[in-house]
Amino acid sequence: MADAAFVADNHGAWLKFVPSSMLDEQWEVAAKTPEAVLSHRSCPWGGHLIKIDSKSIFIQKAPENSCDVLVRPEVQATFEGDMEMTLRCLETHAPGDALIERTNSMWILRFAAVLFGSCHDSFAYRFYHKLPVLSQHRLYKDFPEPGDCTYFALEGFWTMRRVPGSVSHYRSVLVFNTPEDKWATWASPFYPGFTNMFHKVADKVLNSPTIRDLRATDANMYSVLTLQSFNRGHPMVPQSKPCEDSVTVAAGEHLGLVSWTRFKPHEKFHLSEYMRDFTERLGHQLQTYGVMDGRKLVRYQCVVVRQQWDELRTPFFEAFQVQKAAYRRANGGTTAPSLVEDAAPRVVLRDFSCCAQPVGIKTIVRKTFIVPMLGLDMDGADGSQDQQKDRRANPKFMLGVSRADPESMAAVGPVADNHGSALSSLMPLGGHLIKIDSKSIFVEKTPENPCDVLVRPEVEASRNSVLFGNCHHSFEDRIYHKFPVLSQHRLDRDFPEPEVPHTFQQKQCGSMRCLPDSSHRRYRSILVFGTPEDKWATWVSPLFPAFTYMLHSTVERVLNGPNIRDLRATDANMYSVLTLQSFNRGHPMVPQSKPCEDSVTVAAGEHLGLVSWTRFKPHEKFHLSEYMRDFTERLGHQLQTYGVMDGRELVRYQCVVVRQQWDELRTPFFEAFQVQKAAYRRANGGTTAPSLVEDAAPRFVLRHFSCCAQPVGIKTIVRKTFIELDEGSDHSAGCLKRSNSTGANVGFRYGRVRNGTPEIAADVESVEAQQWDTGGFTSVRGMADVAPTDNYGAWLKFAPSCMSDAQWEVAAETPEAVLSHRSCPWGGHLIKIDSKSIFIQQAPEDPTSVMVRPEVRAMVPPGLGRTSGCEVDLQHLETYAPGDALIHRRNSMWILRLGAVLFGSSRHASEDRIYHKLPVSSQHRLYKDFPEPGDCSYFALESVWILRRVPGSVSHYRSVCVFTTPEDTWATWALPLFPAFTHMLHNALDRMLNGPSIRDMRAIDANMYLVLSLRSFNRGHPMIPANDPASEESFNISAGEHLGLVSWTRFKSDEKFHLSGYMRCFMERLGHQLKTYEVMDGRKLVNYQCVVVRQEWEQLRTSFYQAFKVQKAAYRHANGGTSTPSLVADAAPRFALREFSCCAQPQGIKTVVRKTFIDLDEDSDDSADCLKRSNSTGEVMTLYFV
Repeated sequence: MADAAFVADNHGAWLKFVPSSMLDEQWEVAAKTPEAVLSHRSCPWGGHLIKIDSKSIFIQKAPENSCDVLVRPEVQATFEGDMEMTLRCLETHAPGDALIERTNSMWILRFAAVLFGSCHDSFAYRFYHKLPVLSQHRLYKDFPEPGDCTYFALEGFWTMRRVPGSVSHYRSVLVFNTPEDKWATWASPFYPGFTNMFHKVADKVLNSPTIRDLRATDANMYSVLTLQSFNRGHPMVPQSKPCEDSVTVAAGEHLGLVSWTRFKPHEKFHLSEYMRDFTERLGHQLQTYGVMDGRKLVRYQCVVVRQQWDELRTPFFEAFQVQKAAYRRANGGTTAPSLVEDAAPRVVLRDFSCCAQPVGIKTIVRKTFIVPMLGLDMDGADGSQDQQKDRRANPKFMLGVSRADPESMAAVGPVADNHGSALSSLMPLGGHLIKIDSKSIFVEKTPENPCDVLVRPEVEASRNSVLFGNCHHSFEDRIYHKFPVLSQHRLDRDFPEPEVPHTFQQKQCGSMRCLPDSSHRRYRSILVFGTPEDKWATWVSPLFPAFTYMLHSTVERVLNGPNIRDLRATDANMYSVLTLQSFNRGHPMVPQSKPCEDSVTVAAGEHLGLVSWTRFKPHEKFHLSEYMRDFTERLGHQLQTYGVMDGRELVRYQCVVVRQQWDELRTPFFEAFQVQKAAYRRANGGTTAPSLVEDAAPRFVLRHFSCCAQPVGIKTIVRKTFIELDEGSDHSAGCLKRSNSTGANVGFRYGRVRNGTPEIAADVESVEAQQWDTGGFTSVRGMADVAPTDNYGAWLKFAPSCMSDAQWEVAAETPEAVLSHRSCPWGGHLIKIDSKSIFIQQAPEDPTSVMVRPEVRAMVPPGLGRTSGCEVDLQHLETYAPGDALIHRRNSMWILRLGAVLFGSSRHASEDRIYHKLPVSSQHRLYKDFPEPGDCSYFALESVWILRRVPGSVSHYRSVCVFTTPEDTWATWALPLFPAFTHMLHNALDRMLNGPSIRDMRAIDANMYLVLSLRSFNRGHPMIPANDPASEESFNISAGEHLGLVSWTRFKSDEKFHLSGYMRCFMERLGHQLKTYEVMDGRKLVNYQCVVVRQEWEQLRTSFYQAFKVQKAAYRHANGGTSTPSLVADAAPRFALREFSCCAQPQGIKTVVRKTFIDLDEDSDDSADCLKRSNSTGEVMTLYFV
């Protein structure tokens, strides 16, 4: 095939080379860690060999047979692995030998591709495949030594050998080949980190729950059959017609197997051939194999798939019983062949030569698989850059760094405990701070209370001193302790925000925040720790993404492990909160050994020896924790009580006790407390006495977490159902306080004020606001996972200049596209990819229909969107207008991953702008006939995509994609990669615009909406059914009696008419809900038109027209004459004055949110653009939340 790629598969050479790979001779050590050794050497058949030798890996529940530690490739393909790898079995040649289609994007291989590849010929196509690659995978058991197992894949192998004297420890040796005989000495500082990471990955793979299930499946996948007692000649097979050599057996008449002949009497017998031939003559297909796990079985054995054999064994043995009679008839005597199932395999002379497969097998990658010769030359084969994906960016999490003031640390002795400094995040604690922020972690069986996701006070530390330590002063003594270290651990709940558990350990802190997921199972995890010196290891930057990924995975495993679920259950029942009630007449009483002046005597306590009682600390402030401790001590017991719980101080009439300890003491306590009640009544008079409630809900005093002072800034007051914002002199972040409580903070927070306009912070839970858009009045919902910045107005103004080359600096130019950049007027840096001509198959007649509205893209079935070639998942949340929707987007396109690396920075990656592996909610808009007639523009978060038909062509379009990065810098170091990126992005856009899914979506989009138009109402607004028949404006029409629509009135006669409002009100009076829009694709319709969803209209149109016919009679009755309004469906849309202004945001607006309305206090000298309400004459300023 013309588009097929051929890759040599030197299996024979690899097979001969394996034994020498287990030795250290001729290998040059590049890196050595306590767990593994990285070495390399020249490859005898070309290229360079790299070996990672892990000396000992502990395997949980290791199989008894050491050869079974690895799983056959065809079995692996039946499951989804733990890593980013997908296998699909196309053909099984033998057990342990299969043709596999593999997609492999393991992060460790991404990293290896950077370290060991080259810009001319990367080895990514060898075994790191984001796109599927077809190759032969083999598993050899008892090779190269008895008890070993070796897995061969394309240009690499993995050997596992049990450590002598151990049952669960194995030596792991992985060897792979790079295409060029070169060694990257520049990467030497990274090799120890890579070696350690690879060891951990191998450990994780070999101990994952998936591979245990795979081993169980693999053990029962095949059955070995053995033929015995056929020394008097080959067994018989049935034949359709008798011949000279055949024998007839009457016992087979009921099966139609009368005539039998000997199976290949002049050839050497092989059971695999016999079983295949025998079942074929019976009309069945049975796949048999004479080779198993790289070893040839003796000729009287073969292997079959157990499931297939179980289906055929009954008809087989029925026929085989007749075969025995035929065998005796042909040979005489009583012996006959017998078949034994599940026999132990026996192999011929042990030979693992490459006889089965010749050296240099060519592997074919067909059509949908891309295995190019990678390089920067854009004149090569199509898709040659598709494999050059830089893996250094990961959307789930980021590694952030902040500076702290120096502080001397004790080198020996107890660890310094700067709890207050770490807690407030504002106090200097010395050294350097490192933060790992996992944006979303899914927690299985999550507790109802998000604060319970962490357990008191366990925190798992990562072994990361290799990255952030230094040769003079490693920070291993901070969080990684090979020897025991004594320190205080704390868990603060509802901190720093409500429902956020926060934990502290020495110079380390972390928090978990519940994201607004429908199942409440996703959490944001933040881990911060300090290093002793205020230095940052820039030399090891390439390892940080891998480390971040590993730590994220570790946290995810810890939060989902079986142990933590048990711990959570234990934690939930660990403590009991005690509450003392009804002691407003004085402090409760405690027993005393000797009477005094203030004591009272209670005879009821004689049997307990508790006769004399006195008041507990009458001149001090009462605290139940002190009272309970003192009370039990006087009874001769020890009870540990606490006045603080999870970092918060309880009210003074509550305390916490350990449940187990309390259960042991509660009986003697309540016996004595009953006497205390009598003493309390004796001392105070009356009948009331203190009572103790167990397992009460904890109540806390003014929320105070050590030195966590509230930042000065916006003062926010939450009063019941409304929010008031009072802008202060300082524009830093502020906190909200509940006005009807003691001041406890609640889980809402506004961000800083920028240019007088408040921003919605990323963790605002549910704040309703209103926003005037270009086309009409829409609603914006602040959500925790909505990206915090959407400079939509600025983008709208800037879009026309995107089509011009002025002020853009060209960075790369290919025959297909141009990459250019410039500073962003509103901050950051702009990047533009201009594809001059993209051919669109079956392009629509209307050039503005080449793009699909966002709500339509999100409503198609999930599988349909995938076929376009882009890894984008959209979920529709709300439609504001046709072409304007709130979308939940997950975007992990590989081209954007690469863009995040090229255009991001170590401090602030661009991933959070347009590359979202985790869902992000944002508003998507499609504008038609913008910026010029015939154009269409798609606005998403911090980006715009414009398509314009090439003049003189019907199917060729110019594509301009512009997006922004957070920092106004340009990555000059990546200049050699820009042509490849430009070419790849052009190809990605081409695939997306020509995918089969987008054609289907265009057809759906064309019929999604319906334009309604009202005519002939120049004599006044049309009528609607009256709510109040007794009102002066209403009148009766007898024609509507059968519908119950007798009383009618005019629709808002004193306001300007809008069909959208009329249709919505009319249908509500009929008892139906109809969603109408007066904005379509960014343009406002004339007042006598509106848009409805076609499917909704079809369901309601009959009811509407029946009532609307009565409305015509009412209209004639009210106005006289014969003309009446008429409604036209599927009318051509007519737009008001075409205006795509971005409604610039006013400066210094003071915003007051009361109940469900927004009042804007305008400055008299404000010159910003304004919008008018459709039903009023006043102007309102645009409220713009960033």
